[in-house]
Amino acid sequence: MSNASVALAILGGSASSSYPTSAVAAFAKYKKDPVAARTEFYNRADVQKSITKFQASANKITKLDDLLKDRKTLEFVLTAFGLESEIGNPGKLKAIFNSDKDDPNSYANRLADPRYGELAKFFNVANEGVSKFKSDEIQTKVIDKFLTNAFEISLGNENPAAREAVYFLRKINQIDSSVEILGDIALRGIVTTALGLPPQIANQSVLRQEALLDAKLDFDRLNNLDRDEENVTKTRVDLVNDDLAALKKGLAATTNATTELGSLQDQLEDLRVRLQDFDNVTNPAGVLASEIPVQEAAIPELIRQRGLIAAGERALAETDPNVERLKKIFAEAASVETQEDLDSLKNEFATLVGEITAADGFIKSANYVDSTSGTTENLFVPSGDGGSGIDALGSAKITTVIKSDGTAVVTSSYDLGSFLTSLDDANTAFQAVTLGSLSSSLAAAKTDFDDAEQEFKTAEIVNGVNNSSFNGSVNGVNFGYTLNSQELSQGISAVDDALTRLSKVATALSDIRTLAFEAQQDGADITALNTKYGAKLEELTSLINDAGSASDGTNTFTFDNLLTGGTFTYQADATSGKSIDARGGTLDTDILSGLPSTLSAANANSILGDIDTTITDALSDVKNNLVTDRKIFDFAANTADPLGSIDSEIRQIRGDLDKIIESAGASGDNLLGELASDLKVTLGTLGTVITVDAQSGFKDNFDSSLSSLQYLAVTGATAASRGDLLNDALFSVGSALSRIKAEQYTLNIQQSILDEKKTALTGTSGSAENLSFLKPLENTNYAIKFIEQYLVKVDLQAIGGDISSGGVTNPNLVSLFQGISGGGGLLNLTS
Repeated sequence: MSNASVALAILGGSASSSYPTSAVAAFAKYKKDPVAARTEFYNRADVQKSITKFQASANKITKLDDLLKDRKTLEFVLTAFGLESEIGNPGKLKAIFNSDKDDPNSYANRLADPRYGELAKFFNVANEGVSKFKSDEIQTKVIDKFLTNAFEISLGNENPAAREAVYFLRKINQIDSSVEILGDIALRGIVTTALGLPPQIANQSVLRQEALLDAKLDFDRLNNLDRDEENVTKTRVDLVNDDLAALKKGLAATTNATTELGSLQDQLEDLRVRLQDFDNVTNPAGVLASEIPVQEAAIPELIRQRGLIAAGERALAETDPNVERLKKIFAEAASVETQEDLDSLKNEFATLVGEITAADGFIKSANYVDSTSGTTENLFVPSGDGGSGIDALGSAKITTVIKSDGTAVVTSSYDLGSFLTSLDDANTAFQAVTLGSLSSSLAAAKTDFDDAEQEFKTAEIVNGVNNSSFNGSVNGVNFGYTLNSQELSQGISAVDDALTRLSKVATALSDIRTLAFEAQQDGADITALNTKYGAKLEELTSLINDAGSASDGTNTFTFDNLLTGGTFTYQADATSGKSIDARGGTLDTDILSGLPSTLSAANANSILGDIDTTITDALSDVKNNLVTDRKIFDFAANTADPLGSIDSEIRQIRGDLDKIIESAGASGDNLLGELASDLKVTLGTLGTVITVDAQSGFKDNFDSSLSSLQYLAVTGATAASRGDLLNDALFSVGSALSRIKAEQYTLNIQQSILDEKKTALTGTSGSAENLSFLKPLENTNYAIKFIEQYLVKVDLQAIGGDISSGGVTNPNLVSLFQGISGGGGLLNLTS
C-alpha cells in the first residue's frame, strides 16, 4: 500500500482493523465539537436513567453491604473511578471501601493501582461510614466522574485509542513529572508509543526511564495551564451555588434541631394529656370500669408471679457458670496424669456442686419471700422443702386473669429435685474416679452429670417462657387500678440508690485491695499508702452510711439506707395489704467493721483475705437480692401503677436527653448542645448574614424543669403536680423550638430567592451546570499534536504499517501528513 493510500485510509476512517473507525478519524469526530459530543452523551436516555437510578439508590444506602448487593449502583460507582472491571469481586471491593485512607498500610493503599486508594479516600467509609452516599455534593461528583469515564468508554467502542487520547488530554494537565507518567499504565503506554520508545525500557531502572522521557518531553509546552483553584475567577452561578451550599448547611442544622424538639414536644404533650385524664382512667366508674375490678384482684398475684420469676432468673444465672465449669472439668480430667492434679479437680468439682445443691445453695436460696402472706416460695422447689424453709406452691401452674376478656398470665414451676440429685450423684461418682480406671469411672460420673445438665436446660426454657409470657401479657394492659404510688416510689428509689452506691463501693474496695497488695511489696512506702488507704476508707464509709436523697430545691427527702438497715418493706396495695420487700444488708457491720483503721505491712494480707472472701460474699449477696427485688418493684411501680408508669416515662425522657441532643447534630452543626455556637450563614450574592442562635441553655432548662419529679413521687404528690412539671418542660422545649423555627423560616425565604436567581442565570435549577464533564478540555497545542502523533502510530500498527525505517522516521510518510495538514496539527484538515 502506498504512503498516500495509507494516509487517506487512516484519515477517512477505513483503515483495516477490528474496530469500525480508525483512531485518527474517531478522535477527529470528537475534536470537531467536544462540547456537543459530551452533551449528546449526557442527554442519552440510558445515561439519564443510570444517573436517576444512582441518585435514588444512593439515598437508600445505610450500610456498605447495601451498595455491594446493588449491582447497578455499584457498577455506576466503579465506572466513575475506572474500576468497572472489578464488579465481580465484592470481597475485594469491601476490603477497599473499608480501607483507612490515612493508613499507608491499609489494603487499598497497598495496591499498585492508585485508583483503589482514590476510591477508598473519596468515600472514606472506614471513618465516616456510608454517609457520603447521601450527600448531594458527593453524588454530583460521582456523576461527574461516571460521565467522564463512561463517555471515554463509549469512544473506545469506536476505537480504543480514541478513548486513550481523551484520557491523555484530561490527565496531562495534572502531570508535572515523568514519574507520574510512569506510574500511570495508560499514560505510560501512550507516551512511550508516541515517542517511539520500545517496551523493553521497562526493564531499565526507574531513573533511566525518567531520563529518557525528560529528554524527549517538554513539560512546559505539554502542560502550562494554571491549576491553582484559589486563583480561578468564580462565575455568578458559582457564587450563587456557594450561597445555596451555605444555606443547605444552616437548614440541615435547623431541621435536625426542630425534628428532635418536635418529637420531644409530642411525647411530653401525650404525657400531659394522660395526666389530665388520670382521674377518669383510675375512677372505678370511669372508662376502665370493667377492668379495674379484674386488676384489683390480679395485682397481688402478679407481684407474686413477678417475684417468683425474678428469683428463678437469679437461681439460673448463678448456677449456669458452675454447670459450664463442671462440664470443662470432665474434659480436663480425661487427660489428667497425676494424682495431685486429679485431687485438685475433685475438690473443685465438689465445691461447685455444693454451691448449687446445698440447703443454702443457688437453687434453694433463690426464693421469693412474701411478707404479706408470710410465705417463702421457689419455682424450682414447687413441693416445698421444710428443711430450707421453702413453702409448697399451690399448683404447678399459677394462672392470673388480668383482663375482663379472660386474658391471663401463666407461670409454670419446674421441679429441679432430680437435677440436684443427679448433680450430687455425679459428684459422688467423680470423687470415686481413679487414675487406674480413669475412662470408665469418668463415664459413670458423666452420665449423671448429663442427666443433670438436661434438667437444667429445661428449667432455663421454662423460666424463659414464664418471663416472656408475663411481660407480653402485662404490656398489653391499660392499668387503671390505683396502687400506693408513694411507697412504691420510695421503695424503687431506695433500691436504685443502693445499687448505685454498691457499684461505687465495689470500686473503692478494689482500690483498697490494690493498696493492700502494694503494702506487701519490698520497699513499699507504707506512710504514703496509708494516707491513700485512709482516704479510701473514708470514701467507703460515706458510700455505705450515707443514703441518697431527692429534693425540690427547698425540701429534701432521704431514701431508706438499704446498705445498713437490712430489709425494708413497702406497701404496694393498700386494699389487699400486698407489700414488697427490699432485701438490703448490713454492710456497716459486714464490711466497715472488718477493715482496720490503718494499713500496715503486717495487716495487708489479712485485708486481702477479708476482701476476697467475707467482704466480697456480703457485697454479692446484697447486690443479688437488690437486683432481684428491683424487677418486682419495676413491675409494680413502673407498669402496674398508673401514676408510676407516667413517672417512669418522664424519667426515661429525661434520661434520653443527651441522646436527643446528640441526634440534633447527627449530620452537621448542633444547635442544642451545651457547647453549641451560633451558626452564621453568609450569603454573598444577597449581601446578608443570617445568624441562627444556638440553644446552648436548652439542656439545663429542660433538665431543671423535671428535676423535682422524684421528690414529688416519694412525698406522695398528686397527678396535677406532675402536670405542672410537664408544663415547665413543654415551655422550655417550645421556646427553643419557636426560636429555631423562626430562623428556619428566614433561611427558607432566602433559599427561594437564590433558587430564582440561579434559574435566571442558568435557565434551569438542575445540577447539569455543576458538571465539569460538560465543559471542554483545555490543552496546549503541543499536547494535542502529541496525542495526534500517537493516534497515527496506532492506526499504522493496526494495518501492519510502520513510519520508521531502521529506527529513523520515514520522511516520505511524515511529509505526506504534514502536506495534508498544512503544517499544523496532524488532523487539522479533518477537524
